[in-house]
Amino acid sequence: MSQLQIKDYLRESNLIQTRLVVSCVLIIALAVVLLLRLHYVQVVQTDHYVTLSQDNRINLLPVPPVRGRVFDRNGVVLAENFTVYNLEVTPDQVDEMDVVIDDLARLVQITDRDVTRFKKLLKKRPGFERQTLRTNLTDAEAARFAANRQNFPGVELQARLQRHYPQGALTGHIVGYVGRISEKDLDTIDRASYSGTEYIGKLGIESQYEADLLGTVGVEQVETNAHGRIVRKLSRTPAKAGQDLFLSIDTKLQKAVFDAMGDWRGAVVAIEPSSGDVLAM
Repeated sequence: MSQLQIKDYLRESNLIQTRLVVSCVLIIALAVVLLLRLHYVQVVQTDHYVTLSQDNRINLLPVPPVRGRVFDRNGVVLAENFTVYNLEVTPDQVDEMDVVIDDLARLVQITDRDVTRFKKLLKKRPGFERQTLRTNLTDAEAARFAANRQNFPGVELQARLQRHYPQGALTGHIVGYVGRISEKDLDTIDRASYSGTEYIGKLGIESQYEADLLGTVGVEQVETNAHGRIVRKLSRTPAKAGQDLFLSIDTKLQKAVFDAMGDWRGAVVAIEPSSGDVLAM
């Protein structure tokens, strides 16, 4: 073997050894960096990541208040609440919303209007807050969904209170009514005060005394599993019911005036002179 070939062989051998040493040093350095990072994450930042983990599994749900009732001067009910079943969806827990809605439509009746209103709410409200897809389910619809509930993560059957006016047209123009919170309403109301609430006073007493009738929303802290199902309730701050209102209207006198008017066009207002109370209108 020539001297030149020996020198080339030694040079290549030294080059390979140098590269191996450099590679080992880099591997060791990277391993040290990885261990330091692991120590930082698991030891130094423990509290931070524990907090993040808690946030992932613990949710704060609004507890809607019971709306205040309305009575006449003698305690006759003019506006009250009764229980209905609503289908509610938590958007953050649903992967393909359109597919879920189509599947739900096979169990309960969902109109195009329901879907349009629901999708408008999705754009206005946070994804972690439950949104109503369909209200006032029949007993049969509620039973069908309950039997298939496991197939719809993020969808719940909730019992809610709905407004009812026992006196109908007799006092409807005085008491007014509540309606769904519209996009225009969302631009003006304090959204936190209406968390979990779908309705707002639109006309008459319901609108004029909205702040008194609404009540104060509560908060429920719950633990959920990977599918968004509630595992247990951790704490609860109850909602404060709205105030009951007693009007000066006398329902019996109101009916007497109503009947007396018959088919005549006009208006009647009966006022008690000593107090100025409106007894019929």
